[in-house]
Amino acid sequence: MAVVTKVPTIQLNDGNRMPIMAMGTSEKRKLTSHCNDPKYVREDFDISKNRLKVDYVDLYLVHSPMSIKKEQTGLNAQNYLNKPEDPEAFFNNVDHADVRKVECHAYLPQNKLVDFCKQNWIAVTAYAPIGCPGYTGQGQVSNPGLLDEPVLKIISEKYHKTPAQILLRWLIQRDIGVLPKSIHKDRLKENFEVFDFKLNSDDMQKINELGARNHRLFTHAS
Repeated sequence: MAVVTKVPTIQLNDGNRMPIMAMGTSEKRKLTSHCNDPKYVREDFDISKNRLKVDYVDLYLVHSPMSIKKEQTGLNAQNYLNKPEDPEAFFNNVDHADVRKVECHAYLPQNKLVDFCKQNWIAVTAYAPIGCPGYTGQGQVSNPGLLDEPVLKIISEKYHKTPAQILLRWLIQRDIGVLPKSIHKDRLKENFEVFDFKLNSDDMQKINELGARNHRLFTHAS
């Protein structure tokens, strides 16, 4: 008999709630930058919905506030649009929930931003919640990588969990939504096995201290 995991939820400012964790299984789950123009939004949404094989979605994220001309594939400056033709069309007949998706992990805890969002009823979800294995990012970071941090290995052994599960649990206990991405069935299952334990305050603080690196993996040209 399959065991059903009850996933905690985050309160949104529109009165609804969303799961604090979801499976990151598809590249097509958000509004892509070349479809920010209102005339392309419905088309892009329908593509996402059909690929997910659902009739309804709770939340559809705008991937980036900057737009790229749909007919262009390059990312040079002249391909960016300053704004959609009709910005208000984005929000017609849509229920609004303020959700901020940012890079957030133990090397980049985003404490000030998370505090600001909580004070203003903005839900926060993290991308790259366990870092990005195999990718060193923009800038310098010394070895070991996030998943190989000695402190995480010690904590994971204590709780009989993997370093990735420890990092996900750390974010969840900060009331930050997580969307760990994987195409491997065993890892997808493993990601959800983080609701049967709780990190104590000392272990939370040890992970907090990794934030002194203030290391960002992804940068975006302005």
